[in-house]
Amino acid sequence: MISRLPLFMRGLSEKAWLQNLALCLLMILSLLLLVQTLGKAFRVVGYDFTVYLRSAAALIDGTDPYHTESFFPYTYPLTLAFCIIPLTWLPYWLSCVIWFLISLVVLALSGRITIVLLRRTGLVLDHRKLPIAILLLVTAMFSTIQNNLLNGQVNFIVLFFCLLFLKFFIEGKFIRSSVALSIAISLKLVPLILLGFLVFRKKVSVILLTLTLSTVMLFAPALITGQKILDYYSYYLNSFLLFNLDGRVSERIALNISYVLKVFFGLGTGSNSLLSVISFGLILSGIEIYSLRKRGAEVEVWRFCLYLLGILFISPMSQKHYLAYLFPSVGVGFAFFCLGRLRNNALDGWLLMLSLLNVVILAETFDRGPFYFIGTFLLFLLVSRQILFLSMGALPSRTAAGSG
Repeated sequence: MISRLPLFMRGLSEKAWLQNLALCLLMILSLLLLVQTLGKAFRVVGYDFTVYLRSAAALIDGTDPYHTESFFPYTYPLTLAFCIIPLTWLPYWLSCVIWFLISLVVLALSGRITIVLLRRTGLVLDHRKLPIAILLLVTAMFSTIQNNLLNGQVNFIVLFFCLLFLKFFIEGKFIRSSVALSIAISLKLVPLILLGFLVFRKKVSVILLTLTLSTVMLFAPALITGQKILDYYSYYLNSFLLFNLDGRVSERIALNISYVLKVFFGLGTGSNSLLSVISFGLILSGIEIYSLRKRGAEVEVWRFCLYLLGILFISPMSQKHYLAYLFPSVGVGFAFFCLGRLRNNALDGWLLMLSLLNVVILAETFDRGPFYFIGTFLLFLLVSRQILFLSMGALPSRTAAGSG
């Protein structure tokens, strides 16, 4: 193989050449995505990161960060705006480029953490098969990657800190895990669901530390706003949090449990987001209670994936960029499938493929339909199966893909 390479490449091993080729392709793709992102950033209405910057500028100016001239509303805690204040001092184009690069870096680091977690499960990562799993993941989730990057969303940063929380937790570094989770919560409240992960493990001290640190981070902008932060958060609580929990599901894509049951299956009220929280909470609690006697990195990774799937099921404002929280489930699923380590590699492989068929193809083809929900639900079944079989002490089936 090496002898067939051009003369200037013969000094490289086959593996190094393939890695360099992949890196070049990745850089070209990233450049194209950056160009697309800047195109959206310089629209009249801007994009999501424009909203973040304007709210950050409002903090500095002493005005209300939830009422700016932005076309889109700012629907996050003030910590996010507070953290990006230095970017408001730079030219707009440069701030957009830096934010894009930050998102790319944390996405890559999230992949790295996932690989570390997979190794801790005892999975022998065959370097011949691991690139296949990564390629499958990027290909399957490219639309979600593109959507988050082009809209300047914060999800990849939040996902990174959630994965960091799990890594430190499995390593027994509970203070660090608490700090990571607190950062994630202070940027976007949806990681609050991971407090349930700690509750079932009776980590009271970690919960208290996380709540304390989260509160400190949430109110850190008071260093600039003073007491006005209470008014800002009062508006945020009533206009976004309680408003959405009070039965007004704002669906961009059909994922919220109560919304889907009503609109597509004629069940329930279809408007009560709190019903989604309660119903998923009961299901998750049942799985946790049944499987809690099983410990170890592998089952904890699968349980963590289950919690992130819950973000999609219970969110009252489902949008396409929320699909970023599918990444751990899809990535771990692909890795285990490629190495033949799923409980039933054939059946679970089909669940994974059917899930992606709904999320990637059917949902993208048809604007309206429960395809996002069906795909996420199939992924939920896949993850739940791994947890339940592990809790019964069942060994993974290796009948379909070999043992790697």
